[in-house]
Amino acid sequence: MAAGIDPSQAKQAAKREAILRGENTFEAITREWHKTRENKWTSNYAANLLRRFEADIFPRLGNRPVAEITPPGVLSAVRVLEKRGALDLARRTMQTCGQIFMYAIATGRAVHNPVADLRGALKTPVRKH
Repeated sequence: MAAGIDPSQAKQAAKREAILRGENTFEAITREWHKTRENKWTSNYAANLLRRFEADIFPRLGNRPVAEITPPGVLSAVRVLEKRGALDLARRTMQTCGQIFMYAIATGRAVHNPVADLRGALKTPVRKH
């Protein structure tokens, strides 16, 4: 109060900020994006996609605010798949992350898609002819 700040208003503002940050995490936005699209997919594909994110991406990016995620952060999360030798899966996961960031931009929760800066960063699978 000595600084001219009402402690109860400051506490309420901090609470609102925490709620807003929780709604804007990569995991929360991914789940919201998934819900908006799952009627376009088979139930098997929708479940597999969500399971892949729960196993590989959410542990690394899930609790971070989407607007604060950087290209190196996305790359390190997807590189886990690449290191396992799942090159095509890593590429598709990166594409899906890009779609999620575009959704976050469209809904006003991010201003930049870090995936756009990662073209060519992953190993490409060898195509057999």
